[in-house]
Amino acid sequence: RMKTAEVIREIQQYQSVPYFLNLVQEIQIFIKSHLQDSRDVNELYEQSLAMEPRERVDEKIARLLQESEFL
Repeated sequence: RMKTAEVIREIQQYQSVPYFLNLVQEIQIFIKSHLQDSRDVNELYEQSLAMEPRERVDEKIARLLQESEFL
């Protein structure tokens, strides 16, 4: 709990600092154009699952226990 409170305080510290950022039109255009050209979220998710299939819960528990040398 103390670590959680410490992390929250640190986040709040950075949230309270005003950031004086300048608009850079070229960067905005670049980001907007690449966001529009990006692929569908569902397509990306399917590709992600193909590359790194999800583990079943029981497989994950067994793997974590084995990695922790509990088993």
